[in-house]
Amino acid sequence: MKMIFSILNVIIFVCCFTGCKGDKGDPGIAGLQDEVGTANVFYSHWFSPSAWQGYDTNWYFDTVATGITQAIIDSGVVLAFMKMEGDSVEVRPLPATPTAEFIFLVNYVIPTVGKIRFTLVTNTDLMLSLNTKFRYVIIPGGSSLGKRGIAMLNSYKELIKYYHIPN
Repeated sequence: MKMIFSILNVIIFVCCFTGCKGDKGDPGIAGLQDEVGTANVFYSHWFSPSAWQGYDTNWYFDTVATGITQAIIDSGVVLAFMKMEGDSVEVRPLPATPTAEFIFLVNYVIPTVGKIRFTLVTNTDLMLSLNTKFRYVIIPGGSSLGKRGIAMLNSYKELIKYYHIPN
């Protein structure tokens, strides 16, 4: 398997640097607005919802995520995290059930290109504070996870260290 990847890398390298020369084309469209990490990894700043939408025990809020393209949906990874006021755990990967005081589940979905929806399902009428902070990290398909592999993605500290993402 390593030999196949080595051969493919050589072919790609040769194709990139031995192509035809010609006139320069028009400039392309503007790129992503998220901050860039290592290996084209994108991440949001920490943000709080302005309001939760929904009813009874099912709540959500949407946020624009320009880095979530169809290519990311098809072959990349989007991870989300939360920080709660007064929580003994600094950062929680989602989905999470962060407290024993009342039962709730915080999760996220990608309903469409360019959007991420954070969801809250609870068995009470209590809500998360609007001071709860959220963040997402976008890892394009083909980005290296090194020797640590996919298990590393569950640790926020390892993820930000590996991809040089500021906390």
